[in-house]
Amino acid sequence: MDQRLVRDGYFERLDVYSLALYLFLLTVSNADGLSWYCEERLCRELGCELSLLRSAHSELCSAGLIAWKRPLYQVLGLEPLSEVASEAISRNIKPSGACRNAGPVSIGEVLRGMVATEGGAQ
Repeated sequence: MDQRLVRDGYFERLDVYSLALYLFLLTVSNADGLSWYCEERLCRELGCELSLLRSAHSELCSAGLIAWKRPLYQVLGLEPLSEVASEAISRNIKPSGACRNAGPVSIGEVLRGMVATEGGAQ
């Protein structure tokens, strides 16, 4: 599991059935993130109604975490750092200059960027 699921707010935005479905698909998918579980089996495994399952996979598709075309699910990789940085900028969070380039960033640079964002001195 990737820490960005928490850090980037996926856990706050997704409901419990979406998270359960995502965890289940992560667990049963092959090396390419593919799973062929049918809806009936997924409902049984997750203990939910078909309408909740469909809502969950729709939410996961909208969040960019899975792709789905009956009968195939694919767990997708999380967006690369450059897109995360771009989203942060659009939310008025100003990352440090090194982060904008999506290259490696030292902890010191991250902390200096956070202090600068909060209006403190570097």
